[in-house]
Amino acid sequence: MIIKGERMHTTSQHLPSDSGRFGGKVNRSRRSTLHRRFWPSAALAGLLLFTPSMYGPAIAQTAAERAEVARVIGEPQAEALLTVWGAVNDLAEAWSRGQFEADRAADFAASYRASAEQVAKLALLAMPANPDAAPVVSGAGSLVRQAALLVDWIASGDRAPPADYTATKAATDALMLNRRETASVPADPEISRGQQEIQLKIVASQSADGSPGPIGTMRVVHTSDLAPDQVTWTYDDGSSDQGLGVPLPGTGAFAVSFGTGAKSIHLYRLRKPGGDRRSIEGLWAPALAGETIRPVNLAPRDSVMTPTSFHIEGGGTFSIDKRTAASALQVKWTFPTGEFPGLGIIYGDYLAAIVIDPGDRGGVALYQMSKDGSSAISRWVVTGSKGVGKEELAVVQLPAAAAKADLESVPDLDSEIREIAGAIREDLGNAARWKPTTSQINSISATKAAADKLRAYVQSVYAELTPGQAGARANQTEIIVTGPDLSELAGGYRQEMKHFRPGIAIYGFKFVEPGKDSGMRYDGLIHVRGEWIFIPKAWRAFR
Repeated sequence: MIIKGERMHTTSQHLPSDSGRFGGKVNRSRRSTLHRRFWPSAALAGLLLFTPSMYGPAIAQTAAERAEVARVIGEPQAEALLTVWGAVNDLAEAWSRGQFEADRAADFAASYRASAEQVAKLALLAMPANPDAAPVVSGAGSLVRQAALLVDWIASGDRAPPADYTATKAATDALMLNRRETASVPADPEISRGQQEIQLKIVASQSADGSPGPIGTMRVVHTSDLAPDQVTWTYDDGSSDQGLGVPLPGTGAFAVSFGTGAKSIHLYRLRKPGGDRRSIEGLWAPALAGETIRPVNLAPRDSVMTPTSFHIEGGGTFSIDKRTAASALQVKWTFPTGEFPGLGIIYGDYLAAIVIDPGDRGGVALYQMSKDGSSAISRWVVTGSKGVGKEELAVVQLPAAAAKADLESVPDLDSEIREIAGAIREDLGNAARWKPTTSQINSISATKAAADKLRAYVQSVYAELTPGQAGARANQTEIIVTGPDLSELAGGYRQEMKHFRPGIAIYGFKFVEPGKDSGMRYDGLIHVRGEWIFIPKAWRAFR
């Protein structure tokens, strides 16, 4: 299809007031709260709640290795990260040697797990400013998983390290020391749905220069909801290509990077239902083994109808040279540390783009799955070509209901939301039909700690449920569906979305009198693998 015989080269990346829990009065004004992205350096001193006395670090770091970590994420953040990393490894070694009783080791492990989550957030702040931070940020994320597995290991009472802990520790060590050849991070069992595979047949193809394109098959392997999908094209002439893909759940849109030069892959939704249609939201991931998919929000820098320059939430700008579906787009991310050029393609309501250095070889494809999941079409571009390649594909293998649920179109969910709203208006007790299970809570949470908080909150909310009470006044006969645009939901969601898995869409509804737009508001409806769950004012779990 694209660049025959070339394989993906994994490199580092850059980035880019209510009353009550179930319902609340709303008015015409809305307030959005941006993520707080500043952590006072004084907080670093309190990251470790316990400090066992050990005989030396379990991982030896050279001065150069420590200096490199400090260079890419900053000296204070590096000191905190390396301290927690060493503490986790030291505790594991001490536990395996019988140097701690279970209760004391468990206290240390719980402390280090919380500390790992804190330093991972600190490391992530370096991403917009320094493209070389990707491996260290990945290492910090792997350290969070390692610390969680350490808690489970100690709780088991076994002194021998389990296989999943050993594998995750090896991945953390490799990423922290930038040894990429061994830096494949195992999928987190808490968030993985198991491997799923989609196979498509390329039935028609046109190259970017207008000539006939190669025919063959496309294989997409999904191993984790937080990790980019692995994509392989195999052509009838025996050649093949590889890439990494980022899907946007609930839309059928899928962006794929390929070639040797791609550093990251981005998928933006240019037009959203409701709200500010000029804003952009989406997902992105570094083209690096073991990386995670992350959300991004961009606001237009001017008031034109179709803006080409955007502010990136958290800092920086993103710009497009022109918005057209007829040619490759030159895109650019700009941060205080410099500019990062890229290549993009627009098709329908979506933009797919990659970060790629001038002179490097690579491309990006944007796929759109049909609503029934039986076929797909794509547009793709490569470096050095002005034209746009095209493909038509037929689905020959698709996972069962879980994958099909991801292909549902957002507007088609409207009637289901109205049906749920009608049941709740009749009796608040009906909300219990959509109380989430532990598995469903785990599937929408960004971390195990977030899942724990959300689970406790759900139990508290549903314990206060009052059956027999109507969910709205008798004269509030109309239903207005809100979301997934966060500007239509309570401001707390924008502040706390980091606790939810990237790509999670949250909906709500309002009961209003005819001709009015204020009334009784509810939110926290989330579509999970073909089923709805209801967590009223879910953001409050993280206050």
